[in-house]
Amino acid sequence: MRSISALLRALQHPDDEMRRFAVSDLCEHHQRTDPRVLQALSEQLLQDECEHVREVVTESLGKLGTIAVPLLITTLNDADPYVRRKAAQQLGALGDERAIAPLIQTLQDDHQDVQYEAADTLLNLHSTQAIAAVIQFLQQHYLTSNSSHEGLIRKLLVLQPEPVVDLLLQALTTHPSDWTCQEAAKILAEVGDERAIQPLVTLFEHRMLNVNETAARALVQLGAMAIPALQDALASESPWRVLWASYALVQLGEFSALVTLLDLLHHPFWGIRQYAIANLTKLGDRQSVEPIIACLQDSHDKVQLQAVQALGALKDDRAIEPLLELAQSSPEPLWRSTIGALSQFNHPRIAALMLTTVQHPDPVTRYYAILALKTDESEQIFPLLVKALEDPDWNVRKAAIQVLGDRSDPQAVRPLIQRFKQTEEHGEDTITALLKLGKPAVAPLIAVLKTSTHERLRHQVILLLGQLQDRRAVPVLAKILQASKGEIQHSDIGDRAAAAQALGMIGDASAIESLIGASQDIDEKVVLRVAEALSQFKLPIVVEPLIQILQKWNGWHFAYSGQPEAVQAIAQTLAAIGAQRAIEPLLKVLAWGYEYPCGLGMQEEADRTGGGSPSLTRDVLAADQAIAAALTQLTGTTISDLLLGIVRDEVHPLRATAAIALGRVGDLTLVPVMDALQDEDAFVRRSAAGALGMMYDERAVLPLTEALQDAEDEVVLQAIESLRWLAVRARHVLEAVPTLCQLLTHTNWQIREAAARALSQSPDEQNLIPLVTSLSDPHPTVRKSVVFALRYLGDERAIAPVQAQLTDEDLDVRLEAIRCLGEIGVPESVEPLTELLTNPEMKVRLGAVIALHQIGTASAAAALMTALQDESPYVQDMANWALKELGGRAALD
Repeated sequence: MRSISALLRALQHPDDEMRRFAVSDLCEHHQRTDPRVLQALSEQLLQDECEHVREVVTESLGKLGTIAVPLLITTLNDADPYVRRKAAQQLGALGDERAIAPLIQTLQDDHQDVQYEAADTLLNLHSTQAIAAVIQFLQQHYLTSNSSHEGLIRKLLVLQPEPVVDLLLQALTTHPSDWTCQEAAKILAEVGDERAIQPLVTLFEHRMLNVNETAARALVQLGAMAIPALQDALASESPWRVLWASYALVQLGEFSALVTLLDLLHHPFWGIRQYAIANLTKLGDRQSVEPIIACLQDSHDKVQLQAVQALGALKDDRAIEPLLELAQSSPEPLWRSTIGALSQFNHPRIAALMLTTVQHPDPVTRYYAILALKTDESEQIFPLLVKALEDPDWNVRKAAIQVLGDRSDPQAVRPLIQRFKQTEEHGEDTITALLKLGKPAVAPLIAVLKTSTHERLRHQVILLLGQLQDRRAVPVLAKILQASKGEIQHSDIGDRAAAAQALGMIGDASAIESLIGASQDIDEKVVLRVAEALSQFKLPIVVEPLIQILQKWNGWHFAYSGQPEAVQAIAQTLAAIGAQRAIEPLLKVLAWGYEYPCGLGMQEEADRTGGGSPSLTRDVLAADQAIAAALTQLTGTTISDLLLGIVRDEVHPLRATAAIALGRVGDLTLVPVMDALQDEDAFVRRSAAGALGMMYDERAVLPLTEALQDAEDEVVLQAIESLRWLAVRARHVLEAVPTLCQLLTHTNWQIREAAARALSQSPDEQNLIPLVTSLSDPHPTVRKSVVFALRYLGDERAIAPVQAQLTDEDLDVRLEAIRCLGEIGVPESVEPLTELLTNPEMKVRLGAVIALHQIGTASAAAALMTALQDESPYVQDMANWALKELGGRAALD
């Protein structure tokens, strides 16, 4: 971790982004108490010309605590509004009363965002003075501003509702702006204040339709208390008040609006007639069908259009003839909607019309025509639908696929499968259509499977056969399930896995034998699918193969194959059958290895965290808890009692297995395991300590800290590791730090080394002196871990002691010291690192080059120039790259 000195130098970097990163790093929790940090940030606020850097500085000040309050108050006067806004935000997070008066003054800022943030911060302070100031601010600005103040209003409704409700009611009557009216209407409806009803009804006559609608919705939300006022509004002379009152009553399920809406169909203004039809449609009363049919002859085309759409939605057969008549004479836009409305009905005359319309040049019209043909049984329909599969319009093709599936005509199978083979377009729609066609699709799909070599097509057909659940598919799927004799191609594996999944969907017992044979497949993916399929059969015959799968593929495979649900299914099936033989293999799967097993990325994680940590995802936890439930069902004992009972049995063959399993089921075992830390048996206590670490529960910190005083070294070691695991997962373990520091002097070197690694994940100033003292530890592994911890501490006071480790007799200690000096990054390390460029060990020289690049001063760049002549090409390449990164390439040239 970079030292404070290195970061202070970076604050002078010409690049804005570099200065921003330096500011962020300065406020890491173990550096916040250094007085130089506050001084540097203060100077940066005054001197830095970049507003983005000043904004990051302001945000970082909040991390320093209340010591930064005076500086943040000063920042409320910054030239940039975003910096001022960030200052107000941070003052709110700190909650210091010294900020109240300056923030009240900031309510007069000339930037709305700053005003809003100051008001919001004042409300978070919960001061009477602050609340009164915000109320006054809203009274001055709410009725004159176009900005939303919803967040402030909602907070004040909790703190001091009466003046806020009065302000909202005033907004409804003075109509300050459309936005404010709508906001006030919504909030008052949520509050449920009866005083809002009449002002909301008045808003029905507002000039903007969105305000009218918002008022109507608010009245609907107010519910039954609004009905009398709405019914009174029906007698108003204002048509808009009548219309929106009718709308609200319709939404409330009040049929009293029906007669009024029918009268409005004759209103002289076409907009009123249009909205009346829309409301009648929502009401859905059949009495409105004939009046709406009469509106097909309205003088305004938009009213006619609304009537057409309404009749299509109401689906009353009385509308068929008038719509057919309109379709013969209406202009193009209305005609298209008429076709759409007719597509909702089933009538021979409509089908005849659609047969001619399906060739129309307009794609929307063709789309409606295709949809209308789904119930027609005429022989002419099928060829038209097949032709429509090749229509140039995407929606028409989609409609044709849907209609072919809906008609349940076996003839549709062949063209649908042909399309399935030709293109991936509308794949899901085609699958749905074939599923609707059902059994007639099975034989053709089997034929495709026997002849096609296309991987995607075969996979989809296999799964489709599974979904169709027809026994005729079992033999061909069972054959696919058999592993090929020669080289296995990836597509073979995919086919076998899909075949196993499909056989599980079909659920036919005749497939069990084939599935049992496939449980010996060499591919993990196939076996896991077979396991899921066999788990569908709650029969004794599947017990042995399922147990064998558990024994062959350990928990790690189940977790990282992306299919932890497979073991979940196995556990549930074995429990349902009551297979007592499954107890041991289920326990072993539950206790699968919990450290990162292998891989470069995992090694990097282990390097970063001081040794890795158990991994437990949500899916894996669900599978583990399913195993726990199965074990409980099989044994009649709770999982905690079962596992602790085995752990306490000194001669039980599964004792070590149960010890690991204790931590794999979340908090199901938390309390019993914490109690087990007091057990007389050291093995039980060690197992409990390990389980608590794997649970990643902060409640485990205190008992684990107490376990650091255990008389047995093995218990102490496991408690240290568990605390490190908790720290890796961002759990706070600072209360354990003093005891961990004491353990650096323990007689057991393994405990000293583990304590150093644990301290690396909880960097704190109190670690410094104990760690520096431990640099003289007689064991090299301890010294290496101590330097590792100092690297994460990043305190430049450790520089001189760490530099002394550059001459350590152990190579690993020297390499770790080089890394530490590079990351802390102070200029004082350049000289000793430069001397290492002539070291006989190539790894030492390479590490020195990397460290000099991290320090990045001019003297470091000069030292890197000499490394270009190193005998090792690796060192040369690293030096060349480092100089380029530092801008030294030009000087080299």
